[in-house]
Amino acid sequence: MLARLVETAGQGMRVRKLGGHRAGEIRLTRFLRNDAVNPQEMIEQAALRTAGRSADRHILAIQDTTVVRSSGGGGLYLHAVIGVDADDGAIIGAVHGQFLSRD
Repeated sequence: MLARLVETAGQGMRVRKLGGHRAGEIRLTRFLRNDAVNPQEMIEQAALRTAGRSADRHILAIQDTTVVRSSGGGGLYLHAVIGVDADDGAIIGAVHGQFLSRD
């Protein structure tokens, strides 16, 4: 999944597009629906990888919030923070993420 996200340069988070083809879509869907898959754990593991790549670099933490699912003013939101190299603008990776549910 990570390789496809990088390959598509973040141009949408649709499972169909990320899968690349029907078999890939089915694989990603099964992975994401698996009870053993925990979104918060995925974010934490990504943050650990980012921390390892951040050593001896000047990193900017950039935050944004995006709507995952909207329902009449409320819904599910993702508050994400990414690390970006201050010298060359390269995206280092996820620093933090939190899902927020609003009524």
